[in-house]
Amino acid sequence: MMLTLLKRLARDPIILAALVFGLAVLVHLEVVLGDFVMDDVPAVAENPVVMDSGAGLAPLSDVLSRNFWGSRPGYEHVTTWRPLTTLSFRVNALFGSGPAGFRVVNVLLHGLVAGLVVLLGARLSGSARLGLLAGLFFAVMPVHVEAIASTANRSELLTAAFVIGTLLALRRTFLDGEGRTTAVAVVCFAAALLSKENAILVPGFAALLWGFLAADDRRRALPPLRPGLATSLAFAAALGAWVLGRKAVLPAVFSGDIPWLDSPAASEPFLVRLWTGFVVFKEALRTAFSPVVLSADYGANTLMPRLSPAEPGVLLGLLLAAGLVALAVWAYRRVPLLTFGLAAFGLALVPMLGVLLPSSVVFAERLVYLPSVFMALAVAAVVDRALAAAEPIRFGWAVALVFGVALALQAIRTLTYVPVFKDDLSLAEGIVKATPESVRGRQNLAHALFTRGRVDEAELAALIADYGAGGDPDAKLLLGEVAWWRADLPAALRYGLASFELRHSRATVKLLCRAASTLGQDRAATLHWCGLAAHAHPDEPEWSERLGVAN
Repeated sequence: MMLTLLKRLARDPIILAALVFGLAVLVHLEVVLGDFVMDDVPAVAENPVVMDSGAGLAPLSDVLSRNFWGSRPGYEHVTTWRPLTTLSFRVNALFGSGPAGFRVVNVLLHGLVAGLVVLLGARLSGSARLGLLAGLFFAVMPVHVEAIASTANRSELLTAAFVIGTLLALRRTFLDGEGRTTAVAVVCFAAALLSKENAILVPGFAALLWGFLAADDRRRALPPLRPGLATSLAFAAALGAWVLGRKAVLPAVFSGDIPWLDSPAASEPFLVRLWTGFVVFKEALRTAFSPVVLSADYGANTLMPRLSPAEPGVLLGLLLAAGLVALAVWAYRRVPLLTFGLAAFGLALVPMLGVLLPSSVVFAERLVYLPSVFMALAVAAVVDRALAAAEPIRFGWAVALVFGVALALQAIRTLTYVPVFKDDLSLAEGIVKATPESVRGRQNLAHALFTRGRVDEAELAALIADYGAGGDPDAKLLLGEVAWWRADLPAALRYGLASFELRHSRATVKLLCRAASTLGQDRAATLHWCGLAAHAHPDEPEWSERLGVAN
């Protein structure tokens, strides 16, 4: 009887989802020991909508009326609006402002998404085993660490959860025509949009889901069109409301200035973006299946624009894309879930490829989080098919062994990658180790070293970043800060002017005010720079005091 009960439990997707949830949390448990890193500081720690960092906590309504970084001075032109993610940060902050609480929630959310992958795989295939395979593969992928360990990347986790919820509800809607599940799908879609803008792809996923159901051999008729049409109208209304919301808050609905350091191909012609997109596609597959080298930055000098389809990286990306398209076509009637997984994976990558519209980053591991939901389904479909084919000849154990070894290797790589995201210094060192040519990595390393008093090392890292970028305003600003720390006022002024010439920043005018007023040789320069600093930072009395002395 006990054996029968265990077998029954092993076929229950809810039980399997709970087990995968536990595995996902266990593998990423060390994440909770880390600090705020990368965009966590502007999006969370210093965001007045999230917590009181000294200037007072903004009203709750500002969650809707401000951008993702709080629309505070210096961040007015941020082109992201993710109010549901921001609201989750604000609720999180009620239980403590330290990074541990935020990271705990991220780890739990990843466990939830992994469990939902189990349910999605089981519901679409009718096989609890396939759902388990998909959830296991997704739960331990090393490429997910950036999305989990950085609090600001909670948007990826929430969006993935709500997208899966949408698809689960849509499946019921398409098959049964239930109005209740249509409402659930629309609510999940709206929540996904309010979590991150890549949820705009959900209507495409819905169309692919309808195609999958149409190709499923277990069905004798096409899914009815009427529920799909009703859902489409509801989705259009939700999408329209979301666009209006973005338009009311952001300076531009979909566009904005894209730093060259983050996306060198963004300003290039269409064909250059196309060739570069194939390299990005290759990198997405590499980081998912062969995550030996992983980095939190693939920007300037790391993944540069490709000018010709004859370049090796472009050719390999083309071959991989063509191979997956051919596999998806072949599998349409034979293994329809494989086709659905591959097609949805490709669609989910479209925003990052930067071909139709320039992407704000050329490639980032966090952006593989949602696409890997669908790749996990595709992998599970292949493994499940292999198990089914091998079982009659008693070789199922060999397939299971290969899959188990692959999972173990992925989990081990995840465990070794998590410590990289402990703090800003370990992260910068990890970037430089994995991608030594990264300008952003050297920048971050210089800042992390300088804040820890390792001035000589910081200066060297800033010089390398400045040289690698052919002149970088952030690196020059840090070199100016180093010169100020050493009381080399002429050098501080020189580096500050060079930084300001490349980019007008609020931080640079503070350095220039300090250097000019302390030198005391040019009253006009002091009045100019301290006037700008006092205007840019009215809440900091130092600049108006220096301005008053000069007057």
